[in-house]
Amino acid sequence: MLRILASAAIVLLSATGVARSQIYADALQILQSQDTAIIPLFYARKDFSLKPRVKSFVHTPIGDVYLRNVSLSP
Repeated sequence: MLRILASAAIVLLSATGVARSQIYADALQILQSQDTAIIPLFYARKDFSLKPRVKSFVHTPIGDVYLRNVSLSP
């Protein structure tokens, strides 16, 4: 089983774009078609407190923060 998981991880890491999306879609289909219980063990949470003068602060749904366009209003 470990060998299968390792080879699957290598395939996933080497895939890009549409191929990677298809791999995730296939995995989801397998999990949904079987009587499988999926229990998240943890989830990441990122909280941000910003002053009202901070403008153009962007964070993505996966937690990336982009500071390139951040500015402070007077």
